[in-house]
Amino acid sequence: MANWAIAIGVNEYQFLHHLKYAKNDALHICDFLGNEAKFDRIFYFSDDSPDLDGKTTKPFRNNLLKVFKELFAQPFLHESDNFWFFFAGHGILCDGIDYLMPSDGDPDNVVDTGISVNQVIQNLRGSGEGNVILALDACRNQVRRNGDTRSGEGIGRETERVAKIADVISIAACSPLEYSYEVDDLQHGAFTYALVEGLGLEGRCATAAKLNTYLKHRVPELAKTRQTPRMMLDPQEKGHLILMPKYAEKIDLEPLKKDAFKSAHRNKNLDLARRLWMQVLAVDGTDYEAITEIEGLAVERYMAKNKDNASGVANNTEVSMRQANLKTVEHRFSQPQIGKLKKIDW
Repeated sequence: MANWAIAIGVNEYQFLHHLKYAKNDALHICDFLGNEAKFDRIFYFSDDSPDLDGKTTKPFRNNLLKVFKELFAQPFLHESDNFWFFFAGHGILCDGIDYLMPSDGDPDNVVDTGISVNQVIQNLRGSGEGNVILALDACRNQVRRNGDTRSGEGIGRETERVAKIADVISIAACSPLEYSYEVDDLQHGAFTYALVEGLGLEGRCATAAKLNTYLKHRVPELAKTRQTPRMMLDPQEKGHLILMPKYAEKIDLEPLKKDAFKSAHRNKNLDLARRLWMQVLAVDGTDYEAITEIEGLAVERYMAKNKDNASGVANNTEVSMRQANLKTVEHRFSQPQIGKLKKIDW
């Protein structure tokens, strides 16, 4: 099981009001995923993040787009792998489309200077067959550098719609009509602080459903005001997915097993069933039920493939016989019927 992540935190904006703790939030996520969750690879982008392989990691638009293009050029995740994408910064809704604003994002030209969430999701989905988790703390008060405030609905609704279509779990720091707050005492955003708590030793939220419950309680408690995080879990079975295998218990695996049985035996979705069973094995590599079912799925897939081949061979044989018979008939009626034709006298 492989775990990858991208964490972006933008404090300093050219055209938007600076933020206090977005960079801290991204670094907090990186520290947790690297040290406690033991992720395999983490890409970190912030105002002063170190260069990577001699290339800048500053969160400018062109730089981020270039990284997306190179990183997701070819699929590299398998069924039980996870890819987390975390963004802390400004987000803007423009003409019904959600945008994340890089450090050079301009609120007067969002389309050309922002990065649409849809584009991010499509890139992430190109990583392969694994689970993709999108965590956005981008619903902050959008204030321009000159002090003007951009009011109205924030991002969220379009993100949820696109995430559902792409089979991605999306987690937003707050509802579209709310703000995401930074807490001076914590030197973090309330959402990110609660997210790390929930995934870590304190919350031990192994599944998406458990994390969702934890965030809904903990975030407004830390913000000390109304801030309602939203997690897109549609269909409901998404809540059974294991986000943090380290803290998963056997009881967390039972709903996942039921979903796998349902996918294989009722819905005949062998690919999804295998993907779910592989997640079970990622937590417990000795689970006999998972091993047996995966072997059974392999046999069923093999038999189905051979059945199709056999059907194709049979069809080809039948076609060949029909063609042969047709040629025989054509040959017989195209040749003189010697000995069977009577001479007619006029």
